[in-house]
Amino acid sequence: MKCQKCLTQNYYVSPVCSFCGNITVLDKSIIPATIPWETSLREKSPLQALFISIKNILLLPSSSFSDLAHNKNILPSAIFALFCIGVGLSGQILWGTLEIFQSSITHWFGSTQSSSFSFISAPATQLIQLFISALYVHFTVFVFRAQKATFSQTLKVVFYAQAAYLFFLIPFAGGFISTCVYFYLLLKGASCIHITSSLKMVLILLSPVFLFVLIVFLLLAAFSIALAAQPSNLEVLRYLEFIKELLT
Repeated sequence: MKCQKCLTQNYYVSPVCSFCGNITVLDKSIIPATIPWETSLREKSPLQALFISIKNILLLPSSSFSDLAHNKNILPSAIFALFCIGVGLSGQILWGTLEIFQSSITHWFGSTQSSSFSFISAPATQLIQLFISALYVHFTVFVFRAQKATFSQTLKVVFYAQAAYLFFLIPFAGGFISTCVYFYLLLKGASCIHITSSLKMVLILLSPVFLFVLIVFLLLAAFSIALAAQPSNLEVLRYLEFIKELLT
């Protein structure tokens, strides 16, 4: 499907152009499901639905996330996220138990003991972290008046972006790859459901970080100016000695 705005050829059915974010399909009901985990296939053939969903999310994120408007139930997406996190942490523990990879795993992820603890406490702690991440994304988009989706859809984007956790199965650089893929999926998913360009979504999501850095910089600058305006202890002592000589 060719975008009427930028003339980019999109090779999958999506309501928005993958390049400029222009709306190409107004009726989302004609878009086929690209995340089988969201459909009845999950009940009939869960493994098939799971593997196809993972493949589509990693290879065609824009097309996959455009289908989230069809189903507002977040339970399947939460189960999907916990599965990917569990597999990723299992791989992390596996490489940590092999002596040949021990030094590298310690450098990237910490000790095996901490990984085991993370694996045990993952369901509760990870869901809380994912909820906070979705809240940050949705609130930031809301502040900049770019919100075009519900919070449940934003939360589902964060859940399905946990497919990046599977890259923890790769030794040495798995953590770095997983982090990069996660932010890429989060960016594509958020820009797709809120119908905006990827560049605009990057600026929106990073705006609070830039604002925080600016505030810290201004506070440090004001503190430095205040310190420079005050006389040093040596200057104060010389001034007191000068006053003492005048009085005597």
